[in-house]
Amino acid sequence: MNNKLKISLDKISIKNLSEITYELVKIKSETGNSDEVAQYIANYFKKLDIDCELDCFMPGIPNVIAVIRGKGEGKMSLLGHMDTIPAYGNPAPFIENGKIYGRGACDMKGGLAGMMEIARIIKQENIEVGGELIFAFHAAHEIPGKAEGLFRMIEKKQLGDA
Repeated sequence: MNNKLKISLDKISIKNLSEITYELVKIKSETGNSDEVAQYIANYFKKLDIDCELDCFMPGIPNVIAVIRGKGEGKMSLLGHMDTIPAYGNPAPFIENGKIYGRGACDMKGGLAGMMEIARIIKQENIEVGGELIFAFHAAHEIPGKAEGLFRMIEKKQLGDA
């Protein structure tokens, strides 16, 4: 698996990664309103022909779960949150000197874009994964002390063993 994963990492497209990150940052996804960003992520996985579902556990607050099924046992998850802390007076997202600025760029839409790019590489390069590789995007992370989206995934056993 490590050799295949190393080969796939060489296939990372900085252009794709940057474009996905910027698109995610442009979508406002403050806690309690992550439906639009969830739809964008789900559509991305559907275009790759990867099994994907939205789990709307509260109005306007869905989780996204995408799964690449391979051979073998076990489940591994890549996990990240889609929502951002509400902010007032922030400028619109922009790119300057090759850097993306905007709400959620680092926390954690850049990380989500990385997960999405890895899924693209695995699918396009036809890389065999052992067991299931779960891409889990949860909502309601930024509600202090709550993390309802993550707890929903745990409760429904949607996450992996590692």
